[in-house]
Amino acid sequence: MTGANRSQSEVIGMILLTAVVVVLMTLVGVVLIGNVTSEEREPRLTVDAEVTSQNVTIRHAGGEAIDITELDVILRTDRRERYGLESFTQLRGTDDSHFESGDKWYRSHGLAGDRMEILVVHTPSNAILDRTTVAVEETLAARFETNATNPTTLDTIEFDASASVSQEGEITSYEWTFGDGTTASGEVVTHSYDDNGTYDVTLTIETSGGRTASRTKLITVANPTPIASFTTNPTNPGVGESTAFDASGSESPQGNIVEYQWDFDDGSTETTTAETVTHSFSAFDTYEVTLTVTDDRGETATTTRQVSVSPPFFAVNITGTNSPVTRGDEVVVSATIENTGSSTDTQTVELEDFDGTTVDSEQITLGRGMSVDTDLRWQTGATPAGTGEITVASANESKTATVSIVEPDIRIFNGRPGSNGNIVQFDVKNTQSSDVTVTGIALNGTSSGATVVENKGSSELTFGGGGSINKKGNKNGLNIDGTQYSLDTNEVVASGDVTTGTLAEFDTGMIGETVTITLYYEIDGEQKMRTETVTVESGPYFDVSVTGTNSPVEEDGTVTVQYEVTNIGDQAGTQTVGLEFDGNSGESTQLQLDPGETGSGELTYSLDGFGGGPGEYGVSVFTDDASAATTVDVIESGAPFLDVTITGTNEPVAEEETLSVTADITNTGGTAVQNAEIALDIGGVGETDTTTVSVAAGETETVTLDWGTGTGDAGEYTATVSSNDSSDTASVTVTEDAEPQFADISATVTQSQGQSGNIGQFAVSGDVTQPDGAGTIEFVLTSGGNELSASPRTITMAGTFDETFDGGNNKQIDVTVRLLDAQGTVYQECVSQTSLTADNDLAFGDFTCG
Repeated sequence: MTGANRSQSEVIGMILLTAVVVVLMTLVGVVLIGNVTSEEREPRLTVDAEVTSQNVTIRHAGGEAIDITELDVILRTDRRERYGLESFTQLRGTDDSHFESGDKWYRSHGLAGDRMEILVVHTPSNAILDRTTVAVEETLAARFETNATNPTTLDTIEFDASASVSQEGEITSYEWTFGDGTTASGEVVTHSYDDNGTYDVTLTIETSGGRTASRTKLITVANPTPIASFTTNPTNPGVGESTAFDASGSESPQGNIVEYQWDFDDGSTETTTAETVTHSFSAFDTYEVTLTVTDDRGETATTTRQVSVSPPFFAVNITGTNSPVTRGDEVVVSATIENTGSSTDTQTVELEDFDGTTVDSEQITLGRGMSVDTDLRWQTGATPAGTGEITVASANESKTATVSIVEPDIRIFNGRPGSNGNIVQFDVKNTQSSDVTVTGIALNGTSSGATVVENKGSSELTFGGGGSINKKGNKNGLNIDGTQYSLDTNEVVASGDVTTGTLAEFDTGMIGETVTITLYYEIDGEQKMRTETVTVESGPYFDVSVTGTNSPVEEDGTVTVQYEVTNIGDQAGTQTVGLEFDGNSGESTQLQLDPGETGSGELTYSLDGFGGGPGEYGVSVFTDDASAATTVDVIESGAPFLDVTITGTNEPVAEEETLSVTADITNTGGTAVQNAEIALDIGGVGETDTTTVSVAAGETETVTLDWGTGTGDAGEYTATVSSNDSSDTASVTVTEDAEPQFADISATVTQSQGQSGNIGQFAVSGDVTQPDGAGTIEFVLTSGGNELSASPRTITMAGTFDETFDGGNNKQIDVTVRLLDAQGTVYQECVSQTSLTADNDLAFGDFTCG
């Protein structure tokens, strides 16, 4: 083929191909156009709706008019319903065959719920044209609640339909079906189920217009569970001890317990039909024992309790002491020792003094749970006066208590011979701030066997201040058998003074012997006695007293104690005067004194290296013959220290009055203190008031603290004002609260009627002691048994009163006056009657009070 022919053929081919393509495209277009025209088009529609518990209403809110046969309405809550629009009733509109703009259509529904979703479906295209969700307005709704959360077959369940609503007439009936074949009527009903299970409970309400509504709820009823319970005996067993576990307290409300499963928490278990089992534990421990019971309905219950298997433990409880104790007397500590463990044991219980030295002990055997009360004793002897901690200890536990040892009011000491060996002299020192009056003596015994002190010519006992006893005659001496003798002339010993007593003469020599002397004395109106044994020996006797300290002392400082020593013996002598701080030796010095001579000075103790830390410590100054003690407060370096001094009280106060205690709070430390608490404690009552103070270093603040007393508080008390650093005490008195009484009362005729024997006006006046402002005074007037028109009259109780009355023409009047408390109870009643005078006039007589 030539090239020209080839080109011609290619052109013809392209033309033919193009024609084919055009034909194909035309055919496809025809097919496509045919499909579009034959498909159903979705119309446009917008709706809104209103829903009540009975009806649904939809409104055409925009879009096209649509044949009602082409529309379905779907309603959704927790369930769904579908209706054709032709089942609706037209409320608004002109064409009932089409759904047009502005139309309203409604129908009833059977759904429940608070909100409803409404979908409008175009049935030819099966397309959702619009949807909306609206709240359900309940115009008629059955509602009910029950009072049972997890009911059982034992419970009576209340069903309450009072929450049902109706806007379509009054609810006239409430009908119930309980799902077990039973029914009931009424707004509130009760029902019990015989068997466990899940039941449909339906409430149907009906209105006066015949409308009804129903509501169904599920209720699940269970069988009652049994109760698991057990006890152990013994409660806290010992190792290896057989223990009874008793489950007889378990029960099944609707059946019988048929099985008991025990887990003893030690790897062992037991399942039985018996109520009681026994078990023993092989080691000390606390076990969680678990019991599971099963009843004949298959229900179970479980309980767990601890069983403690513990070793013996002797717990200590200090129940009291006889503190404060006079130096030289016996401290008695009462304690209860209880074995709180599980095993019997024998232990030694000890009492330790201030220094930790064992001063008494007792061996005690106790079984499980047993206890014993015991008294342990410490003879203080020459222990310096002060406050410290005593300890009661078992092998397991120790407890402490604070005990105070105080100087005796008087000391009897320094026995020595007189002008011969049968005459004994002794000294008596008043250690208190008040005078002491010695009123009597008893001689209790001697080491020599002497039986009498007899002085035919003079007194058997004489004191340096003039006090004495003169029994006169051979048979009238002082027997040495504990007989108490009163002094013919009392001996008054001023505060801090020493007086010498002379006993003449014993019926045997007394040098080197001892004599026990009891002196009877009075101090601050209180009768007391003091017994001491003195040794009759010649020589010097250096008595000592502490006159001051530099307390408080910083913990790196030096303690300084001022002292005074007097040789009250009958010979000159030289002795060491030393200082002891918390059992540690301090500075000492030698002192030489003639009889009756006094020396003074100060001793120190450096706290450098002491290491005891802040606190209150005992300090004493001693000679060969005597010692005197006090306390010193050690504080942190630069720390504040609040020293308390009571400066006054308003005592005595009557019951129901306020007792006030005033104190100076002085900061003797090196820095200021802020908001420190100061407390008032009344002995036997407890803390009654607190306040706070802020005190600069070296400054003093004054505080007043109160105790509001009450009825029954009358008595003597010790008031203590304390800071965290120190305290001070004062004795206070609360007197009985006297009831109101008439101190004076009279009735006087102030104006007669001008006719003999008649009373016109009269006045009743008087005074009242302890007036009760909440009480009243009542006046009752009678004549011939009849009350006068002015009677009764009541006025507020006050200290004085003066009331005028009109007696009219009465010839005889009785006046009764009463004091009444706020509740009308009579404190006192007084009565006066009229009588004729010599002039035949009436006058009131004296009041007679009951």
